[in-house]
Order: sequence, then C-alpha cells, then structure tokens
Amino acid sequence: MSPQDTRHPPAPQGSSSGPEWLARLQDLLTEDRRRRLDSVLARRTRRLTLVLDDIRQEHNVSAVLRSAEAFGIQDVYVIETDESFQVTAKVAMGSHRWLTLHRFHGPEASPACLQALQAGGYRLAATGPPRDGAISFETLDFDRPLAIALGNERLGLSPAILAAAECCVTIPMQGFVESLNISVAAAILLQQLTSRLRGSPVDWRLTEAERSELLLDWTRKSIPSVDLIEARWRAAEEAR
Repeated sequence: MSPQDTRHPPAPQGSSSGPEWLARLQDLLTEDRRRRLDSVLARRTRRLTLVLDDIRQEHNVSAVLRSAEAFGIQDVYVIETDESFQVTAKVAMGSHRWLTLHRFHGPEASPACLQALQAGGYRLAATGPPRDGAISFETLDFDRPLAIALGNERLGLSPAILAAAECCVTIPMQGFVESLNISVAAAILLQQLTSRLRGSPVDWRLTEAERSELLLDWTRKSIPSVDLIEARWRAAEEAR
C-alpha cells in the first residue's frame, strides 16, 4: 500500500458492526492506541454504576463523569426531572465520550431509571450525610451489581429514589462538617469501591460481547473523520 493510502484501506466486506469492519478500522490506529483501548477495556466494569439524580451544577456532573471514567465505571444513569444534563468540557476532559450514559427525562424520569436498574439486576444504595439508619459505604458488598445514587446539591435524592433504595450509605466523617461536595464524595466512593471490587472473587469484568461492542465504538471515536471514511467504504461496497 502506498503512503497516501495508509489512512484509507480498501473497503471491508460484510456488516459495518462485524469483526472485519472493526479490523479495518483498527488498521487506522497506531499500535499504541490499539493497546491502550484493549488495556482500558480489560479493566472496565458494569458491576458498579452511578445514578445522578437531578444534579444541578454542570461542573459537578462533569467532575463525577471524569471520576467514573478514571476508575473504570462504564455506565452512568442520569435522571433529568427538573435539571438539564450538561457537561463542562474543561472539567470532564472528554471522559463522557468513553462512558455509556443512560439518560431519563421529564416527570417519569425516576420510575424509568429505576425500571432500567431493576432490569440490570442492580441493588440501589442511596447516599447522604450521616443519619439514623445510614451505614458506612465500606460495609457494602458485591453479591449483586451495585448502583450508587447521588442527589441534587440542594435537595438531595428524590423521594422515589430514596424509597427504592435498599440501603442508605454515608462516608464516615471525623470533623464538624457532615457532608462533602458531590464530586468529592463520588471520587472517594468510586476509588474505594472499585478497589474492593477488583480485589473480590466477583466476576466484575465485561463480557466478551460487551467488550467487542465497546471496542468498535471506541475505535470509531479514536479516528478523525471516521464517518467520512466509513461512508466511502460503504459507497465502494455498493458500487461492486
């Protein structure tokens, strides 16, 4: 192949979501980038997820997403009953591009999110300041997939989420303050919980099918002008 052809290999045969299509796309990546995608995928998990319940401030949402991505969480569930979900690019640093965001809008957002979590087999844990009945997050186990719910900065979690939660967890405090900024709390929870999860006997890794699906998505996101390249390939197939 001549140097000018290195970014435009011949059109692959078959489905645009199949292994041959992925292989052609990966030919457009450097070896370092391919290794990086494989390495991150190997550490991704869906055993632990976050639920963001009507988070108000963009920088908080963005910081939480950045922490989720950094600690290997794949899915984040976003409830938008009253607040609109927005990402601040300088804070998120592109982290949301590598996450699977499940967004629920309007007055039925909470029930729809809860239904999706139930379908995924998640046990829901609400977070909040120390209160009667709250337990330390350090006591949580991973016998089932776990969803951690974080609430609105001013109002906290909605009644629907609190009612559906199997437990209320808190971060133990040693000082006078009784709460942390939501993004700080999320980072602490995720660092500690993912560390424990990966050290547990639970099978926390993605399935082969999940890895393949995400690898295709991430590969496409790693290629500039990928839509134009794929359109060219499809046009070449149709012309045969």
